[in-house]
Amino acid sequence: MSNSIDGIFDSVNISRLFADIYRDMYTSITYDKNEMQCIRTDLNKALCCNTYSMEHVSVSDVREAVSHLNAHRRDGCTSLESDHIINAGDDCLMHVAQLLNAIIYHGASSKCQYVREC
Repeated sequence: MSNSIDGIFDSVNISRLFADIYRDMYTSITYDKNEMQCIRTDLNKALCCNTYSMEHVSVSDVREAVSHLNAHRRDGCTSLESDHIINAGDDCLMHVAQLLNAIIYHGASSKCQYVREC
């Protein structure tokens, strides 16, 4: 059995290699930075001013986000694969939407410290 991975022998550099690959895999979806900043600004303003209803993230929002995931990606220790989420039914996506809504609703700050202009 070989003690090297991609020509790397020591455990520190092997762990760095895996960390780099893992980071690249999960940051490979492209997005527009200006659009993302506008979304953050809108969310921060809404959280500050409590303008969002409890059900802001819909199942269709979650389905749209899931459609951008890369297939066949794995978590190294729990056997969770991106395909599990990509192929999830509406019930699962509804629970994800409820979780995100709860995070948004209960994570709201009472101060406007996070508001930034777009």
